[in-house]
Amino acid sequence: MAGAGLDAHVIAGVSLRLKRVSGKLAYAAETARQILRYSPREYVVIIDGIAHRAASVIVANSRFYGGGLSAHPSLPLRTGPARLPLPTSGRWNAARYAAALVSGRLARLPDYTVLRAVALTLAGPPGDPLQLDGDIGSRLPAEIHVAKARLNLLCPAG
Repeated sequence: MAGAGLDAHVIAGVSLRLKRVSGKLAYAAETARQILRYSPREYVVIIDGIAHRAASVIVANSRFYGGGLSAHPSLPLRTGPARLPLPTSGRWNAARYAAALVSGRLARLPDYTVLRAVALTLAGPPGDPLQLDGDIGSRLPAEIHVAKARLNLLCPAG
């Protein structure tokens, strides 16, 4: 799971002190702050030589995003092509996407595009944060590939 755009800026900006005190509410507060100070950014995702433009990008091969949230409910947890949502730009759209993500309706938005890829190049403002499974793991530009090997997970019953 990786992301560039609003989610990466939220993770980069979240107060660790507030996170210790309030838990996930720190992310909600930082999301509101990022939306209020929103400045348009453009990201370019290159898949099979074709450039796709987006205001924010989530790369995932699982439906889960940020704990129990779902970026695309039909995605099973498996190794395979990543799905790439490509939302449109603007402060209003950022707020709309955030609300839809929290309410489980993100995939129902008509302007929320999902692409499939096994490898992609992601570019945007140089040095922009790239979040990797909830932490800032790198900076743009980046190349992302779906691993061929499976990761087996053991989960407690229930």
